Amino acid sequence: NVRDIGGYSSSLIENGRIFQGHFLRGAKLDDITLNGKKELLRLGIKVEIDMRDDYMCKGPYVDGIEYNAIPIPSRTEPIRFEKFEDEYRKIFNLIAQANLRPIYLHCSVGADRTGIVTFILLVLCGVSYEDAARDYLFTNFSTCGARYLESEFIHWWKKLDLFDGKTKTEKAKSWLLSKGLDEETVEKIREVFVEGYKNSK
Repeated sequence: NVRDIGGYSSSLIENGRIFQGHFLRGAKLDDITLNGKKELLRLGIKVEIDMRDDYMCKGPYVDGIEYNAIPIPSRTEPIRFEKFEDEYRKIFNLIAQANLRPIYLHCSVGADRTGIVTFILLVLCGVSYEDAARDYLFTNFSTCGARYLESEFIHWWKKLDLFDGKTKTEKAKSWLLSKGLDEETVEKIREVFVEGYKNSK
């Protein structure tokens, strides 16, 4: 269930596109093979973010990749979008450095907790509903169990409307600000992930 989120179009600038190689999403690394470790290093991954329950976080799993355990408990789906300010702030502060320190982010199977972070990142960077939904649904090609837009994705999309902004992209920015990130960091994330984007403020 591993994939690079790069390559999608971005509405933030004309002909905008998401950089590849900065951010991989996937599942746990407990059983990663030697070849798997070599592949992550070959891809340039420098940072692992493990979002599983605290008792599951037993890394590091790959020598040469910095391990960060930032647990968000399982079975917290009803409050996961609204709560966990400290955790999301830590995660997105690491994401803001992804051009220098590419990230592998995961929970247990790489679908839901991983999905929220990836969803916010993609929408913040101007990726369309269709492409963000497509990225979410790619989990169905894995062995991690079926996911449907109605399961969680559409709830995230609708909940963004509770935040300030005229567009979903600006609402995603407001969501991050509500978690304690400063505007400079949020704009830096856009600069890191959207080819050619420069903060005009």
